[in-house]
Amino acid sequence: MITSGMHYGWPSPSLPKLLQDDSRIPTTNDEGSWIAVMLLPGACTGSILSGLLLDRIGRKYVILLTSIPFIISWIMIAYARSVTILIVARYLAGISDGLICCSLPVYFGEIANPKIRGLLGSAVSVAWIFGILVANVVGSYRSITDSALVSLIMPILLLLTFPCLPESPYCLLMKGKVEGARNSLMVFKGTNDVEDDLNRLKDAVEEQNRNTGKYLDLFTVKSNRRALYIMMGSRGVQQFSGSIAIIFYAQIIFKEAGDSVSPTVASIIYFSVQL
Repeated sequence: MITSGMHYGWPSPSLPKLLQDDSRIPTTNDEGSWIAVMLLPGACTGSILSGLLLDRIGRKYVILLTSIPFIISWIMIAYARSVTILIVARYLAGISDGLICCSLPVYFGEIANPKIRGLLGSAVSVAWIFGILVANVVGSYRSITDSALVSLIMPILLLLTFPCLPESPYCLLMKGKVEGARNSLMVFKGTNDVEDDLNRLKDAVEEQNRNTGKYLDLFTVKSNRRALYIMMGSRGVQQFSGSIAIIFYAQIIFKEAGDSVSPTVASIIYFSVQL
């Protein structure tokens, strides 16, 4: 999620550099807008892919998969010599963003003790905002190439370390891998006495298999419809408030506003307060 946040925060310090007359990649305002927003269509694609992949290859491998487009996108940004390359890189990063935003909360929800599940869920948003802050700090004081290469550290760490973690026990039970689920529970619980938890998960999987729903249930079942409206309404209000536009154009907005505080410092303060 930190890497995802860094991609969202990247345009704020980088677009002013690209729009300068002496930029190594001559960029117009319209092209700069496409570079900034291309992350979002990629995220839509990634969200759809996550729905197709989560149950097929597992939560762990979907999360691990996100490191590849993230790594490729940062390398492309670091060595790009055209606007097209930057747009493609941003789209690739968006795919990983869509995948990670759908898979990580599911993974946390299935492995976490109920007592800390809420904390882990909140940590996802905190990590995302922290990534935005890091991108603004690094991007403001280093070149586009240097900041992209520094940003490579996070997805490379994910690729190297995440294979050590086991798959979600719930996901393993869905695939009929009882022994694998037992071993996974032992790792996450830190104890060999996991039979009660394993049986509880088995019952949950069986219940899910018996009551397989349909997409239309979102609209035909009253409780589902109400939850959908609340979720879509709150998310819509957030998006139409312009929060993403502010994240993408923070330094440009502060520059246009004009103040004794530099746009660089103002953006860092703004995202620090959000954190």
